[in-house]
Amino acid sequence: MKYLTILFAFGIIIPFTASAQANRSRSPFRKTYIGIGLSFVGHSLDNSLSPEGNILKGNFGAGTGAAFETGKNFYFLKRSQGKKINVGLDWTMLSASYNSVKKSWTSYANTAGQPNATIAAPVVLSLATKLGPVLSINPVEQLVIDIRAQVVAGIRGIALQYNEQNRGFNAYNNRVDQSSSGNGVSDIFKSSFGVKPGFGATVRRGIAGLSFDYSPGNQTMDYTTAGTNSTSITAKSASIPFDIKQLKLSLLF
Repeated sequence: MKYLTILFAFGIIIPFTASAQANRSRSPFRKTYIGIGLSFVGHSLDNSLSPEGNILKGNFGAGTGAAFETGKNFYFLKRSQGKKINVGLDWTMLSASYNSVKKSWTSYANTAGQPNATIAAPVVLSLATKLGPVLSINPVEQLVIDIRAQVVAGIRGIALQYNEQNRGFNAYNNRVDQSSSGNGVSDIFKSSFGVKPGFGATVRRGIAGLSFDYSPGNQTMDYTTAGTNSTSITAKSASIPFDIKQLKLSLLF
């Protein structure tokens, strides 16, 4: 909660401070942007479900993570012509996020009476490029509201290896032969590419603003499960809920 409070505080203060230094003769429809902020993925763990059951419901147990993006708005109207409204294409060239799930899965293991459970590579990753129409509204002075809908193409996956005495889940090394080479991140990326919808809005004044983006959808994931003492390893594939939300401070040039 403290991260949200800090981010919102800066999101309110910075734009108004920055706008005082901005060149008021310049068009408010700035093109290039860079953003950094917070990432939220999936839902909390349910201690009544198995590790596989949690993942299949999109319960990753991910803590608040980090998000980064950079892109450019390609406006159809010349900025001198777009007095109050402009339209164009918003191309987010790179959008990335990282969330750790280590703390939640450690707590899950302790609740299950398995404090010695093996928890490795406990992260959720996403890397994408986004493109779609944007509507920019300039109601007053340097204040601009951007509303966008984008196609999100990229990879999103969870690199979790969890093993306890009676059950196991492995999305990191997702092969039945756990000793085979070429496992790990390359395996995750092979099954984690997809195309999803994305929606977002930015409220900005001058060179700074606050952005929110939401990308819902399911993601195909390959993984293995294990029985008692890691025996009976079974390879599986499933489509899991994989929603990503990002809240960012943005700078525009």
